[in-house]
Amino acid sequence: QEVSRSLPLLRRISYILALVLLLLIPVILLIIQRLVLGPLNTVNTAIRDLQTDPDTRITAGANTSDFENVNRSFNRMADKIVELRIDNYEREIQRQKVELRNLQLQVKPHFLFNSLNLMYNLVQMGEYQSVQQMLLYFSDYFRYINVGDNDFSLFGEELELIRKYVGVAQIRYPGIVAAEYDVSDEALEAKLPQLLVHNFVENIVKHGLDLSRENHIQLRAWLEEGDLVVEVEDDGICMPAQQAENVNHGIFEYQDGKRHLGLKNSSRRIRFYYGQRGSMHIESAEGKGTKVTLRFPAEPDSE
Repeated sequence: QEVSRSLPLLRRISYILALVLLLLIPVILLIIQRLVLGPLNTVNTAIRDLQTDPDTRITAGANTSDFENVNRSFNRMADKIVELRIDNYEREIQRQKVELRNLQLQVKPHFLFNSLNLMYNLVQMGEYQSVQQMLLYFSDYFRYINVGDNDFSLFGEELELIRKYVGVAQIRYPGIVAAEYDVSDEALEAKLPQLLVHNFVENIVKHGLDLSRENHIQLRAWLEEGDLVVEVEDDGICMPAQQAENVNHGIFEYQDGKRHLGLKNSSRRIRFYYGQRGSMHIESAEGKGTKVTLRFPAEPDSE
């Protein structure tokens, strides 16, 4: 009887407790959201944003000391990532500068040997006036590459050096070399790495001349959307189309294992100075000749 009398009371108490618990569920969820889920979402969002923005930091305060420690740890980690990234950038810049210097050292002796050989041939032929002209060009060449510490020069200055080089080549190969220049006034004021275009003209004279007829070299340059576009074209001995295609895809080896060292160095210099904004493209067709198209910003980065 005692148990049966107490059952309605126990049932009512159970109902009340169940109702209270149901009412407490939103409160508990709100507390969990505020103390746990909210800070976790803040950290998760900061981690995701850090992948694209290195300046991301957690500035919102935490409701618990544990999450305050987590936020401080995240911010210290982000600061360390920035420091490491800067260190890596600086090391990479120094490495690239060293490699570029090595590339330039490879280019300059290459031209020096060619020039000495040309002067020797002129002396052998008794063309002493031509030798004098060659020596004057030689003097201008070394003055050009040794003025200041900057690796860049105005395209107008390089064009003058190219004209003089072609003049010497015309003395060496009378009736074989003809050149045309179509350069806009704006292009003359653009800056470019020293000898970048000169090396392509030199390559034509060294490897592309058909000595049985007159060969034409065309040099065109203009500005387009802030970029300097330079085309060096000749109708001499063309590069095999497959080799040209290989070079466009970064393959610089002949079938016999030899390499297009000059083209490879030029490609690497463009990549180091301009990254994805610089390009070199070669077109070659039997009976038509070879055309090299260079494109890169007319003003290099201040760095």
